[in-house]
Amino acid sequence: MRKLLIIILFPISIINAQELDGINSVGFGWSNTGLIIGSAFNENKIKPAFHIDYKNKYDSTKHYRFNLIFELPFRSNNATTFENLYFSIGIEKPILLFEENKINLYYGCDIYYKMNLRKTKLYPISSYASGFGVLALAGFELGLKNNYSFCSEINFGFGAHQSEDGSADPNSGLILWYLDRRSTKNISLGFRKYI
Repeated sequence: MRKLLIIILFPISIINAQELDGINSVGFGWSNTGLIIGSAFNENKIKPAFHIDYKNKYDSTKHYRFNLIFELPFRSNNATTFENLYFSIGIEKPILLFEENKINLYYGCDIYYKMNLRKTKLYPISSYASGFGVLALAGFELGLKNNYSFCSEINFGFGAHQSEDGSADPNSGLILWYLDRRSTKNISLGFRKYI
């Protein structure tokens, strides 16, 4: 597996890249590239999702991370709705394959909380379709100039979620929960700045 990664990433490593230097970094990008491309071949259209994240290099073997993942809001019936709003925190660890610090490979784990928000004139803000769970992740960064990097990540996990329409069991009146697979960053593409 290690040899396969080196063969795949070797052409990228010869690009004139700089080493990444900094303890903290902030990133932004498109989160669900894989799902958008896949939806082009079927009738289920997927809305684009974006992410803003923060990372802290606690030491050489452990980095803390915080992610905000969201779809653009839409307005309907005098209400503004934010669907699939995710907050996640976690830890990532680097995979040391190369001597230089131009390419960073990493893996880790996040825990997340998910909700939909709706803002109307009558109710300032309300949430529904909440959920929580765990995500395993893997990603890479390629150092560019001035402590910028190109980054990509994929994650996959599962969690407990309420029904999307906020419906309840008609007999008991309790909100329905179910287990579901999640991938909040499905071949994400973005840029990161180290500071």
